[in-house]
Amino acid sequence: MRASFLDDRLEEWESYATTARGGMPIPGRIVFRCLSDPGKRPRVLEVNGDRAEAERLVVRSSESELQGLFRAAGPIL
Repeated sequence: MRASFLDDRLEEWESYATTARGGMPIPGRIVFRCLSDPGKRPRVLEVNGDRAEAERLVVRSSESELQGLFRAAGPIL
């Protein structure tokens, strides 16, 4: 499941749940990808829980909650 939102600069981002590096289910992660500028580096946020918890956060969060999660995320290395 994916959800999209606008950041403070009015760029559109999509968010989706994924697994940790190497495909391990814990910790779950939320990836943020810029739809307005695909050249921007994606951002990632590890969540307390597995991929299912990350999915619940993406699906149940309001736009302002997604913006807060996005601000807490860091660049994918």
